[in-house]
Amino acid sequence: MALGAARQAAWALAGTAEPPDWPAPPATEHTADHVETAVRERYAALRDAAPALGTAGS
Repeated sequence: MALGAARQAAWALAGTAEPPDWPAPPATEHTADHVETAVRERYAALRDAAPALGTAGS
């Protein structure tokens, strides 16, 4: 969002009909290879123990 706001500010200051060229940030990929089995098991237990959405109070 900050880059979009900066581009809009630069455009407003430039006073041109079109926005200025603005380089895109480099893409990055994040993976979760290191997630421990215990974390996944705890999540699954909580997910299965939670009431289904939309049925609370019935």
